[in-house]
Amino acid sequence: MRVNIHFMKTRLISGAFLVALFFSLPTSYAAPLIYGGTLTPVPVGTGPAVGASLLFSTGPQAFTAPDYSGNLFSSVYVNDTSNPYGLGDLTFTYLIQMGAGTTDPLESFSISSFSSYLTDVSYTTASLSDIVPTSVNRSASGSVINFSYGVAAPLGAGTTSALMVIYTDATSFAPTYAGFNDGVGTFGNSVAPAQLSSVPEPGSPALLGGFGLIGLLFFQHRRKSQTQAASHLSSK
Repeated sequence: MRVNIHFMKTRLISGAFLVALFFSLPTSYAAPLIYGGTLTPVPVGTGPAVGASLLFSTGPQAFTAPDYSGNLFSSVYVNDTSNPYGLGDLTFTYLIQMGAGTTDPLESFSISSFSSYLTDVSYTTASLSDIVPTSVNRSASGSVINFSYGVAAPLGAGTTSALMVIYTDATSFAPTYAGFNDGVGTFGNSVAPAQLSSVPEPGSPALLGGFGLIGLLFFQHRRKSQTQAASHLSSK
């Protein structure tokens, strides 16, 4: 009987140890971000789990405006055990390195398009000097996710942002534009979930780019028509 009691005590102690070990393991503390929602503060997470597969990385993508410049690094992961939506779903990460010539700190960073997808967000730091976002919000349409930075720790010259993490239930990705703003906005190349709809959101870079292409084609057609008309008149 004493042996059995000792055995039971040993099992209880071992069980308690395993539970404590489980809760001491690194956990991704991302939180859901709904359409029109805001998270303040932004949850601190661990980023993609060890063993997650890197599907794609953009490398440094330059952006520039009159008062600031820098590089954006965007990556896509799959088989990420920290993604709450499943191993086959994609995790997106974004990191900003500000240029040394920046004179006005960056106020916000936005990325699209996430409409039609579930998203959880967090950030993680690699060093104490990384600049962390103060809040994150999602547009009412669900398309745009925007990370904001505060005046207490601005994303200024020569600084590096925390790694911004967006977990999704998307299973494919596509090129997109990221937005940067200090009162004056500019765009940079990035990646995001592939859109289920081909209709771009009003005011989006894709739509504006489409209008620009239409304008260019119209201008080229008009100039060609004028050239042909002038040639026809000169031949008379």
